[in-house]
Amino acid sequence: MPGSMRERQPNVWELRVFLGQTKKQYVADAVAYYTDLRRGEIEKGVRASLATLDGGRDSAVRLLTGMSDKQTEELGGIG
Repeated sequence: MPGSMRERQPNVWELRVFLGQTKKQYVADAVAYYTDLRRGEIEKGVRASLATLDGGRDSAVRLLTGMSDKQTEELGGIG
């Protein structure tokens, strides 16, 4: 489509040249920005996950698999 919006938008990797950054620096900055932007959501998720852990292997397995106590017991428990 000649003249479309898509054609006129510069490539993300081209933009980093104007910022004087390598791809690695650009990605690192993007990740840092995203993390800062979502910090509240990330912290909330981490707190919720930590609240389900009691320090034992059972709670870690339940957290990672999404299984309940009953489900793990039905499969023979966590040895």
